[in-house]
Amino acid sequence: MPYTPLECEWVAQTWNVPSQRRLQGRTVTPDSYLQLLKQVQALLSSHHATSRADDPLNSHLLLAEEQKVTLRDLLSPLWCFPELLEVFLSCCETGLSFAGFRDQEGNLRRELLDEPLSLGTGFLLAGARAVISSHWAVADRATALFSREYHRARRAGEERLTALHQARQALRETRQKDWRDSLTADYQQAFQIWQQLRQTKDPNVNAAGANYQKIGELIKWLDDFAPDAVPFQDYRYWGAFYCLGLP
Repeated sequence: MPYTPLECEWVAQTWNVPSQRRLQGRTVTPDSYLQLLKQVQALLSSHHATSRADDPLNSHLLLAEEQKVTLRDLLSPLWCFPELLEVFLSCCETGLSFAGFRDQEGNLRRELLDEPLSLGTGFLLAGARAVISSHWAVADRATALFSREYHRARRAGEERLTALHQARQALRETRQKDWRDSLTADYQQAFQIWQQLRQTKDPNVNAAGANYQKIGELIKWLDDFAPDAVPFQDYRYWGAFYCLGLP
């Protein structure tokens, strides 16, 4: 997932998340994930996930080195988080995945569509007040921008449903030239951060450089569109995420 580090950096900057509250790369194990959930009130979880329509309890979040947190784990007494207010599952198929309810010929298996168990409901049963989860496999680039817009709206004081609406609107309506202007400001900020870390020989300089380069790649990708085009207008880019639990 090439845009996951950038998404996480955007959200960390938005909420001023300290480094000790961030798990990245090989540090993301089931145990470290569990311990972090016990320490925080809100979590962005951005990585691969799989919904198992044929075996819901084995639906899972995929962490470092193919390690998994399954729905079965979330339903166990060990995974209990009474202080957890919100989880944003920036992953594929963490809600009910209609794509998973098809047979080999592509026909919907309607007898499975009322399956109540998903990774999102697993977090609710573990104590989370609300979970933002996805209906289907989502696009990495668009999801990073969706998450950026959602968390900036939340930081500005908007309630969850309003923030979701604003993020959907942003992807559905924002023109190429407006995305470009917004991301250019982020690009300049990321470049300044990278320069500062280089000067101080900070160990995070490589990650900062990667984020700076990734924003540049995103701007370059946008250049393939006309200035008035809406690159993320298709519902597949903005329609997957919804709120479970308290609004």
